[in-house]
Amino acid sequence: MPNTNPLDSKISQLQSVTTWNGEELVLLVIDPNGTPTNKNITLSDIFNGISNNTTINADLTVTGNVVLQNKNTPMSSDDASVPNGSVFYDDDYLYIKTSETEIKRVALSNF
Repeated sequence: MPNTNPLDSKISQLQSVTTWNGEELVLLVIDPNGTPTNKNITLSDIFNGISNNTTINADLTVTGNVVLQNKNTPMSSDDASVPNGSVFYDDDYLYIKTSETEIKRVALSNF
């Protein structure tokens, strides 16, 4: 008869979660190579700790859609307030800040 007690199961044998509300607990092992101690954190606390301006220093592969949330029209083609590498849009153009002094744009059209 298989073991049905989750406290006696290997992590790999636990049931998968497909939806969550943020209050679920995640087990953390602090200092696993030294004197390990177990702590927990909620999923909400993990995601609330992520900055809105997260830097990824590696390749980023997106298998779903990339959704740009906010429209932005630059003041000029050399708008210094826009960070280098920014990609943004308005109703008429898709913009890319290609250098400290240049923003390039492509016209949008219906198809």
